[in-house]
Amino acid sequence: MNVIATAIVNEAVKHLRVREIGGNNRGPDVEAFLKYTGHAPGQPWCAAWVSWVVTRAIEATGSRLIKPKTARAFAFEQWGLRNHLPVISGAGLVARDFIDPGDIIVFGFSHVGIALSSSSAGATVHTIEGNTGPGSARRDSKGMKAADGVYDMHRARSLIRSIIHLPN
Repeated sequence: MNVIATAIVNEAVKHLRVREIGGNNRGPDVEAFLKYTGHAPGQPWCAAWVSWVVTRAIEATGSRLIKPKTARAFAFEQWGLRNHLPVISGAGLVARDFIDPGDIIVFGFSHVGIALSSSSAGATVHTIEGNTGPGSARRDSKGMKAADGVYDMHRARSLIRSIIHLPN
């Protein structure tokens, strides 16, 4: 794993205990992530959290990557392209066997997370994500799992829209 990818994973893990406090998409940590990206409290924050984590990793390593500052999951694809990073999608995604720790994983349901560990071909990818719930989270009245924090997740690879890879 390269220096920036290691720093991204290390920073992401620091946030595993972050939980919403005082309402949906609220709380001191959540509001700090949203404020960093220029968004008001109460907005969805998965991408704001990834922006925060990646920015802290860039600062810690002195990387020359452009800092992300978005609360939109799909905007990470443009961020990857601006940084001349491989953005793997479509047929390339199907052909890719391996996901590396620190890769940014964009899901087709407008959600984003960070690969937590190496993952070879298989049904799932191990991630850490903000604005999500634990695998066994209760469901709301619409059948959706409650999203209230940063969690270690296992998601089906079929949900992945793209991977932003941080090469060595």
